[in-house]
Amino acid sequence: MKKVASMFLVLLVLCFGITYFIKDSKINENVQKKSKAWTEKDYKELIAGESLDSNKPYTSNQVSMYLNIVHEHGKPDSKSREKKGNITETTAIWINLINHSNGKIKLIFEGERDENLLLSKKTSTVW
Repeated sequence: MKKVASMFLVLLVLCFGITYFIKDSKINENVQKKSKAWTEKDYKELIAGESLDSNKPYTSNQVSMYLNIVHEHGKPDSKSREKKGNITETTAIWINLINHSNGKIKLIFEGERDENLLLSKKTSTVW
């Protein structure tokens, strides 16, 4: 009887331990997703920034804008590329928006390589 009780106690402790760690990892995963999600403030800051203008030379703020966005918000949910001569147009779409489950942000970048992509167009279905 003591063996059964001790085995039951060990099994009970094991179940609680596993449940605790699984729950904790899911909470951490949700926190990480929220930290990578777009906010209205992020989008307004992007809109306020300079985009491509044929009358202006490229600025240091434009260079590597795509990589900065990926660093801030994670990789896009979908991405496509189209070659136009020696320029590559990359379309990136993020759908991980805070409080907007059906919203998305679409950014189009142009450049010769990924390291030097310049933002040329930005749209949002939310803001």
